[in-house]
Amino acid sequence: HEAYLDKLVRHLDVVHWDAETGIYADRGHNQHQFKSVEEGFAQHVGYVALFPLLLQLIRPGDASARLIQVMSDEAHLLSRAGLRSLSPSSPFSGGGKDTAYGTQEDLWRGKVWININYLALQALSQRYSSQAGAKELYQTLRASIISTLLSQWKTKGYLFEQYSDKTGAGLKSKPFTGWSALVLLIMAEQYDRDQTGGPSSSLPGTNCTAKEALVPGSLASE
Repeated sequence: HEAYLDKLVRHLDVVHWDAETGIYADRGHNQHQFKSVEEGFAQHVGYVALFPLLLQLIRPGDASARLIQVMSDEAHLLSRAGLRSLSPSSPFSGGGKDTAYGTQEDLWRGKVWININYLALQALSQRYSSQAGAKELYQTLRASIISTLLSQWKTKGYLFEQYSDKTGAGLKSKPFTGWSALVLLIMAEQYDRDQTGGPSSSLPGTNCTAKEALVPGSLASE
């Protein structure tokens, strides 16, 4: 398994690492203004660029450090509600707006998804915790997610499928206690990959468990 993993990471580095922008970029066919088409890196920065870090496949080093910088940049992935799924800015061709941001179905074109943010917090608190900016990003990201979801719970009474990166408003399906319920593990700071039990430990500084935190009369309503 270790040999296969090393081979996979080498493949990621050779095929998908873009040293110019500091991300693991998807690949596709890019059409230019004069209608010429060439194969190359997809001209977007979003969740797909982070998966080698989110899944803790790459070792701590230059690549993970540059991804943490992109994750920490409000011009790219860091928003008031958490990590957005697509950057509004393009790092290619001298920058500028990413014209795909917020368009069409707009599910993965800017909105914040709690399942991906959970993986980011898990990675930042585990394998990459010693890297520059990791602890600060972890604290900022965790606080933003908790604040956003508790605010929407208090005002609307639901967990939502996704959240606006601009306003923090809950969007799409509700009540959505699928992956958005991961906020309970985020509140309890439980990121153990081998965890089989539920979020039962008390939240830091309280006598309230993560499960109780969204019950009226407990932490969420204080």
